[in-house]
Amino acid sequence: MLENNTLTDLLHTIVHLDEKADVTELVAFVQGGHDPRMLLMVLPELLARKRLRPAFLLAMLLNNNGYNAPAISVALSLGGWLFDKPTEAHVGLASLQMQADSLSFEQQQDLYDALLSPSLSPLLEAACDREDHGQILKILSIYQGIFPRFRTLFDWHAPVPEFSLESVRQQGRAQARLLSYAQPPTDLPRRRRRVVVAMRERFYFGNPASRPSDFGPRIRAAMQAYGWDVACSPFQCATLAEMEEDCQAIVALCRQQQAELLVIDLNVTIRAAVRDTMIFQLRQENPAIRIVGCLIDAFCFADDVLTAAAAHLDLVWSRDVPSLPLWQSPAMANRVVNLLFPNAGVLHMPQRPLFPQPLFAGGITTKYVPHRAFWLAAIRHTGLPIQTKISSHLEDGLSPLESFARYMQGLAEATCCLSLSMRYDQSHVVTFRSFEVVLSGALLLQEATPEMDYYFVAGEHYLPFSTLTELAAVMQFIRNHPAEAEEIRRCGAAFAREHYNDDRIIGHLDQRLFFQAGAVPPASPLLEK
Repeated sequence: MLENNTLTDLLHTIVHLDEKADVTELVAFVQGGHDPRMLLMVLPELLARKRLRPAFLLAMLLNNNGYNAPAISVALSLGGWLFDKPTEAHVGLASLQMQADSLSFEQQQDLYDALLSPSLSPLLEAACDREDHGQILKILSIYQGIFPRFRTLFDWHAPVPEFSLESVRQQGRAQARLLSYAQPPTDLPRRRRRVVVAMRERFYFGNPASRPSDFGPRIRAAMQAYGWDVACSPFQCATLAEMEEDCQAIVALCRQQQAELLVIDLNVTIRAAVRDTMIFQLRQENPAIRIVGCLIDAFCFADDVLTAAAAHLDLVWSRDVPSLPLWQSPAMANRVVNLLFPNAGVLHMPQRPLFPQPLFAGGITTKYVPHRAFWLAAIRHTGLPIQTKISSHLEDGLSPLESFARYMQGLAEATCCLSLSMRYDQSHVVTFRSFEVVLSGALLLQEATPEMDYYFVAGEHYLPFSTLTELAAVMQFIRNHPAEAEEIRRCGAAFAREHYNDDRIIGHLDQRLFFQAGAVPPASPLLEK
């Protein structure tokens, strides 16, 4: 924030002239003999406020006077693109690349967050809404200026490498760290446990236009098939007062059901003190109750937030980052189960012959997964034969399980599907689609992530790629070696059906919660300080 009164007055005047849309007066004022050092100090604030025209004018003036700074490079890059000044855009991108390459990744991310994100994110969102792939590629060029990794991912001049299935398999076997899911003792009868499931009512929590979430119904269906008695009390509302009502409804249902197990949506309640109040009340009434928190996207939350939430739970149920260092910390010891969500019995084996035109069926949210937009624009630019079906998770008029079954059927009919794993912080996780494609009976083409090594073996159960040219090589392999690709598809589906069917998923929860010796009891909630 600007403190100096002179700087504040300068900024306000520039913003006022920009609001008037009087370009002539704005140019005259900017060129009116101001101290360049003051203009340089004002420039980041203009970028933060998305005042790109005056930011571009200041950047050109400062650049012509020999000044060099990341804010100047960013403003030249953005302004040159937006205002059709290719020379300035090229100068800005070249300078930005040189400046960014001398920084650590953390510094690059800070630079992006401070100077680029306020303007670039809404521009990318608008381009995605219009499906304007040309504009998306221009935005990608600015990403490539600040993040070297994107230059490697989308190198238009790199040759397509030769794909060696044997090399991929050898590496996949060497890196595999497949998780083992112990089951309850087979010599004991399966106990009919009483369970309450409290997951979000809508896929996008608090959005009435979102489709009903299938998470809770899938868990309920799997547990019922396992032989448990399950009642549901979904989280319906987003305000604190309404969440308190939801929590009291959950307590009442647990009391009515004499529940032995409560499964709650941890994402919905991650920062809500009412969750701990609810858990405290439940444990007072029934000290033997087990409570599991389902964590949809662990990568979204800081370690201290996850640790605080887990302190009052018997288990955290997660699946996207099994290698997260936090899981090995003393605070999390024996409290985490890395396991996919059940599929309500919706499993398929390959029926149709493999069709070598992969389908990408997923959503694009520029806040969390902006690089998906870059992938799809680059795929179209290079002519790779990939189908796309962008999902919105809006109301579709179907019940949650019907909607999920239709989605899985679509993957199965595609026979070959693409999964993209990078998130906004450039980490790579295991997505729900990573499992769903294989369980549907389709061949999975997976953007490489070491997290997959915990669940599948590359080259045996799926085909990995890291860059655009590697994806092209994988697709060439599928076309030229259909029998080998078909074998991977069938092996992946068979492995997933055996290891990740609903009975094994719920059986492992049963074993962890009620049979495993030495389980760490939850901390006693101290709600008053």
